[in-house]
Amino acid sequence: MLTFRTICTKLDLQGGVTLIGLTIARLRKGKKMSQEELGHLVGIEQTLISRIERNQRKVKTDELSSFAKALGVPITELLEDEAKNVI
Repeated sequence: MLTFRTICTKLDLQGGVTLIGLTIARLRKGKKMSQEELGHLVGIEQTLISRIERNQRKVKTDELSSFAKALGVPITELLEDEAKNVI
């Protein structure tokens, strides 16, 4: 279950979400979607998708809903997978 503590752990003070890159990559690959296709749906460049998937760039909080919609999952699914590694 996703808790307030888990969400706070994943959100940093700059308004970004850390540690969800592997989840995004797994979901994208499961849908047989390229980084370029996902970037188009989210509205960011493929190079940024690559950096996010390698946890080299944080996902901005306002981008979360775009990623969830593009991947066909609720926002909580993006956060829950990695939350298991945080707690």
